[in-house]
Amino acid sequence: MATPKRNRSHPDDPAFEKTRAKIQTTQLVKRLENYALNHKDEQGYDVDLEPQRIRAIEILLNKTLPNLQSTEISGKDGGPVVPVLQIFEIEGKDINESSH
Repeated sequence: MATPKRNRSHPDDPAFEKTRAKIQTTQLVKRLENYALNHKDEQGYDVDLEPQRIRAIEILLNKTLPNLQSTEISGKDGGPVVPVLQIFEIEGKDINESSH
């Protein structure tokens, strides 16, 4: 017999908060998109956001969406990254030795 699907809308479910956050994030993104692209919302109204509300949306999105800003990796003293290859011995034999 197949196990029933979990009810993710039930507050006792561990995935409930995660699912709820995803829904709220989607709503915030839609609102910002409508504002930025001068589109109407789902009810047909113009979207007008005050700077404080835009900042609040930004803070909430930073908590739920990954930040896609670029990250620079540099080596010692800001120079290039130098890869290091280390060779270890396994059971007393060099791993580069021939097994013949």
